[in-house]
Amino acid sequence: MMILNEKNTQLSMVTLISSIIEAIGKIGTFSELKYILKWMETYENKIIEQHQFFLLKHVYKAVCRLDNTPDEKYAKMFLDNYSKYMNSYIVS
Repeated sequence: MMILNEKNTQLSMVTLISSIIEAIGKIGTFSELKYILKWMETYENKIIEQHQFFLLKHVYKAVCRLDNTPDEKYAKMFLDNYSKYMNSYIVS
């Protein structure tokens, strides 16, 4: 039996949160977009400080799916703000 230490617990929570946000992107509507953006505004410093950049990619997927504006302004805004972090996260 594996005992979770604080770092493993934190990683598990971040993974769970990213999955929930991406699921909201799949089943939600445009009205849920404001909640995701507000959540990002609240936690963005912590995400960046802790280098949880994979979370940004999940949030971006959700934003893209929910953004039904003609010019995809929310998706573009998110990319403008966070692409430098998302690009530093390399999936192998």
